[in-house]
Amino acid sequence: MKAGVELVIFDMDGLMFDTEAIALEAWKRMAADYALKDTEAFYRTLIGKSMKSFESSVKNEFGQDIPIDEWLATLHDHHHHIIKENGTLGKKKGLIDLLDYLKTQSVKIAVASSSKHDEVVANVNFEGIAHYFDFIIGGDEVHESKPNPEIFQRPCQHFGIAPENAMVLEDSINGFLAAQAAGIPLYFIPDLLAPTEAVKQGAYGIFDSLLAVKEYLSKNDDEK
Repeated sequence: MKAGVELVIFDMDGLMFDTEAIALEAWKRMAADYALKDTEAFYRTLIGKSMKSFESSVKNEFGQDIPIDEWLATLHDHHHHIIKENGTLGKKKGLIDLLDYLKTQSVKIAVASSSKHDEVVANVNFEGIAHYFDFIIGGDEVHESKPNPEIFQRPCQHFGIAPENAMVLEDSINGFLAAQAAGIPLYFIPDLLAPTEAVKQGAYGIFDSLLAVKEYLSKNDDEK
């Protein structure tokens, strides 16, 4: 394990679960329902945002008078049906390996997601991994969503751990910016969004999977 790390903070959507891909497919189905064209690029700008910010961005893009509640209900229905079709949220490669490894290292493990707290809890329970986590915070429990650093600062404050002794695992640009603003080392695992130049320069590491993160951290054990 990397020396000095006492807390590992996981994002959820697109990092632990393949929920960003599910959400994108749900968006495409909703867009087709309302005859919206060429919206995938716009949707990608919504990744990592809280629901409040998500709603605001959608209204700014398509008009303040759109039936936003109806759109969101349709989106939710499609999301639910896709998960039912799949039978799973799709745990990301190496998630369990990494969580099992971290449990042997006596570090605290947290989830800090832009999704609502109840949704995060429901998802980790649905996939049978709730017991791994010592702290969960959702986007509805902070004043400002990512890229504001509050959502990553809160787990540090909860455990009394300095930011430099934590690490964040993220797949979104907003998450990267939030961790950077919080002064917490960030490791980037791309999902739907490729790392920007800022991420390439600012991340402590970029990995293709959580399994690669686990192998990197355990390699440090071997080198001690």
